[in-house]
Amino acid sequence: MIKLNLYYAKITNNNDPVKKGKLQIRLLPEFKDIKESLLPWADPFFSIGSSTSSYSMNLPKIGSSVWVAVDEMFTSFNYLFGAPFEGLFDYASVKTSLDTISELSSTTYPDINFNLMESGNIHFENSVTGDIGILHNTGSYVLFDNTGKIYATSVGDITIKDGNGNEVLTSTSGIQLKTGDAVTWKPNILPNCLFTGAPHGGPTGGITKLTGG
Repeated sequence: MIKLNLYYAKITNNNDPVKKGKLQIRLLPEFKDIKESLLPWADPFFSIGSSTSSYSMNLPKIGSSVWVAVDEMFTSFNYLFGAPFEGLFDYASVKTSLDTISELSSTTYPDINFNLMESGNIHFENSVTGDIGILHNTGSYVLFDNTGKIYATSVGDITIKDGNGNEVLTSTSGIQLKTGDAVTWKPNILPNCLFTGAPHGGPTGGITKLTGG
């Protein structure tokens, strides 16, 4: 039976040459005087579980701390991927941020799985309801609910492009579209009447600028 011991370590390098999520680590105080080029690389120890179809990568930054499982002969090193340090994990603050998404059905612990990035962006999924999305650090967000319905809220403009990269809708706070079940809208509107040449829409029709073809 292999016996593993836990050690405190600092990350000295996260640029794994083989791109397998390895981290070069310095055990403290055990390796405090070892030359950096001689420090070992630790493999991820997936404490939250993984498979060939379900995994994640959110590598810690250089200088941050990890726990490392080491064998008795100091030949095997595995860092605890996703294991929070006391005082660093703050679910309440993440919940406060996610609660600003009115369409998100629940942020109850432990149903919400999330990655809080250093930028402040949050990737989240509710494992019970199936809601999934991204909350940007500006307050903008995109949410897919469990029926596949999409909710998007932006603190600024919204631009939607087609598969060819052409803008099909650009909002600068001057567009509001609402449709019902019996509404079909086709955007190829003629800008002028074919018979009189008079422009369609106009300010009296609620449209200040109309283009079409």
